[in-house]
Amino acid sequence: MKNFFILGCYRSGTSLLRTSLNASTKIFIPEETKFLVYLLSKTKDQIEISKIIEILKKQKWEDIPSKSEIKEIIRNSKSSDEILFNFIFSIANKSNLEAIGDKTPYYIKILDKILSFPRKPKVIAMLRDPRDVYCSVRNLHIGYGRSPGLLAIDWYLRNITILDHKESIFICRYEDFVQEPRKELEKITNFLDVSFDEEMLSPQNSKAAKSLSRQEHHKSLLNSINTKSYLRYKTELNKIEIRIIDLIAGPLMHSFGYKTMHPKRKLVDYIFIFIILIIEMPYSLIKTKLIRLKKL
Repeated sequence: MKNFFILGCYRSGTSLLRTSLNASTKIFIPEETKFLVYLLSKTKDQIEISKIIEILKKQKWEDIPSKSEIKEIIRNSKSSDEILFNFIFSIANKSNLEAIGDKTPYYIKILDKILSFPRKPKVIAMLRDPRDVYCSVRNLHIGYGRSPGLLAIDWYLRNITILDHKESIFICRYEDFVQEPRKELEKITNFLDVSFDEEMLSPQNSKAAKSLSRQEHHKSLLNSINTKSYLRYKTELNKIEIRIIDLIAGPLMHSFGYKTMHPKRKLVDYIFIFIILIIEMPYSLIKTKLIRLKKL
């Protein structure tokens, strides 16, 4: 059984890829697990089953295995990644599976560890133009939705890891995926060494898409794969917002094939960036606190 991870910066198409692959009868990818980080911080004897269940409940899992089932999975597994994938296999409701995966964007922060796992899982990293990422998050309460400078820094720090391991993983740009989904999915299934399924081209019909679409920021998953969110920044962002992101994330953007309006930095640009960040930081902190208060 092949094992793999889908990871990347938030709002970069990881959910779209998950629903596409999950549309196949040969692949199973559950909702985000997020308990791998917890497993890595504990020895096998220290793992608390109640903590795993708590993490899954926070992710709004509907069907969580019983404590006895999870205990048995842990007992029969030798490593953290084996616990994770044995857990996923136990809840897969598909026969004749060729691969099981875990889609959790946050895992981009532990990519080094994932690549050292005993089971040698494959990794697919989703990448998206940070200017479009900003367009996607600024009306949502995630990431740095109202701070282009802070978002650019966050995007850079998350995706520099992808560049460091580009020879060991498969990098899929969101822009390429939505423009030529068949071509990209054929590349991905070839990388995973699994069968390509025509159903992958219609993820909007999958159970996973219907389930995720209950969340406001995932409603678009009910639509067929399209280019509506491609190059949004050209019509939605002003020149200052584009300039901020270009200047901060530009060097890494160029490495991934993204063109910027400001290819070279000058001294005045560094001063501009410094002033913007000084302004954005307190604003972002205040906004975050207000959002948390509203949730109470």
